[in-house]
Amino acid sequence: MYDIMEERVTLVESLEKKRQPFPEMDVIYFVAPSAESVSKVVEDFKGQAMYRNVHLFFLSRIDAAAMAVLQASPKLVGCIKTFKEINVDFRVAEPFVFHLDMPPALAFRDLFVDSTTAFVQALTAKLFTVCASLHECPLVRCRADSPMEMVGMKLVGMLAELKASGAWWHYGMPGHQERPASVLLLLDRSEDLASPLLHACNYQSLVNDLLEVKDNVVSADVNGKHSEVLLSQKDELWVKFKHQHIAEVIDGLTAYLSDFKARHKGVSALNNKGAPSAGADNGAVSQSVADLGAVVKAMPEYQAQLAMYSLHNSLATRCTKMLQAKDGSLLTQINDVEQTLVTGYDQDGAALKLSSVLETMMDSLMTSDLSLKLRLTLLLVATQREKLKDADLDRACAMAGFTEEDKVVVTKLQSLIGGGSSSSGSPQTPGGQVEAAGGSTKKKGWGFTSKSIFGSSATSAAASSTGPEPFDYPSARFTPPLKGIANDLANDKLSTTDFPMVPGQENTSTAAAAPQSMRRAPGWSSKKATFAGGRNFVFVAGGVTHSELKAAADVSAATNKEVILGGTSILTPTEYLNALREM
Repeated sequence: MYDIMEERVTLVESLEKKRQPFPEMDVIYFVAPSAESVSKVVEDFKGQAMYRNVHLFFLSRIDAAAMAVLQASPKLVGCIKTFKEINVDFRVAEPFVFHLDMPPALAFRDLFVDSTTAFVQALTAKLFTVCASLHECPLVRCRADSPMEMVGMKLVGMLAELKASGAWWHYGMPGHQERPASVLLLLDRSEDLASPLLHACNYQSLVNDLLEVKDNVVSADVNGKHSEVLLSQKDELWVKFKHQHIAEVIDGLTAYLSDFKARHKGVSALNNKGAPSAGADNGAVSQSVADLGAVVKAMPEYQAQLAMYSLHNSLATRCTKMLQAKDGSLLTQINDVEQTLVTGYDQDGAALKLSSVLETMMDSLMTSDLSLKLRLTLLLVATQREKLKDADLDRACAMAGFTEEDKVVVTKLQSLIGGGSSSSGSPQTPGGQVEAAGGSTKKKGWGFTSKSIFGSSATSAAASSTGPEPFDYPSARFTPPLKGIANDLANDKLSTTDFPMVPGQENTSTAAAAPQSMRRAPGWSSKKATFAGGRNFVFVAGGVTHSELKAAADVSAATNKEVILGGTSILTPTEYLNALREM
């Protein structure tokens, strides 16, 4: 807002709300290219015009229907001084992460139940603006039987049309070969239904899962005052800790405060006089909020730094307490069951025994928290579909006290596992499987292409021979399947059989398109990073989770390749459950 005001923009308002007319002033409209949005603009010029000159900017390409609505208002047309399609119909969540701001419930319904031409067109148009704004004409890949195949084909056509216009350039073409052309991998959420259900223990995931966060704004006590705080790239502690395990965050905050006091002797002296006191509470500094307030009042020059510490100390402490106990049921115990279900091993490395896990689950299902019970039951269905007996599932539902409406959510997840598009309520298990060598079955999906980790093969002899993956924390034994896919993509090792090129493109290898180059991070990034080769886009229709944001960042750091992760939305567990309900 400050930057906008600096350009002499005096007022920013929502198009949907009733606004005061300013007929002596110019107006800048930033609107979606839909007939509905254009109609609202037209209403501003019925009767007395609300503004003088009009500068009209559309987030993406305007269609014929919306243009017809615009042309039907000669008064508005006469006032237009600027008319542009600016190709920014997406939102940047953080460096190297974007989303299309499409409600998860809408995406799930249109992707997996009632696929509509309108949804495919809207999704494609938004993805097109990402490519156009970044000057990328990527090689588009996706699974041949994916719901995203049609999106890929339409996107390839739109980019070909843009290239043919001659009014646009892209990386990899003659004259712009400072880096190779990019690759865009299109995935959909039905291929990994388990990750959004987990209680991931990295800081960003926990804050968005356990606390109430809306548009990155969270309520917290900061220096003794209740505040609404934006979690952004300008917060150095958020940037530093967001992808770390909560235990590392607690230790890091302790070290941050100790270092701060060592560098600022005045704070240390005040502390020694009896203001802030240090102690241990689950590894955290238990410095009281009142004591921090005293330091700020005595030394206001330290307000920003201490406010930042106070915020994250508050958030991390709240998350830790909720992990320890929630409605009388230990969330740490539930987390351990979750990790065992998705990895196929317990924290001691022993292969999963479904009967033992079910008994542990039954205790957890006695909690009064419906969300916890539903997430755990859905995870059981998503990971053990080949071994789970109907009687065991019925017993879990009964122990949880599910209503018929709750059971429908379970059935809808089963329909996605089966690859079907039905929401009628009839389970389809195991379903959606293909015959593999030796007569075994394997779910088609990017969570299963190299090794089935959610099906019965997770506890097979082959899996047992290799043992569980190494881990730093028992509560974080699981790695989202997207990480392996992104890693293979970045290293040009992703199977062309599983993820072929979308038809209509030149069959060229991006690895050989141009020599390796080193370059800075994209314009939306605050990081001073350099990368080798072309960009690697991974897009998930149905939404990406916060744990997958961490996975993509880890791949980028390990490979020195630019991995840009996108989705129809950034998906929280609550939004995921709601999307299944409304599907």
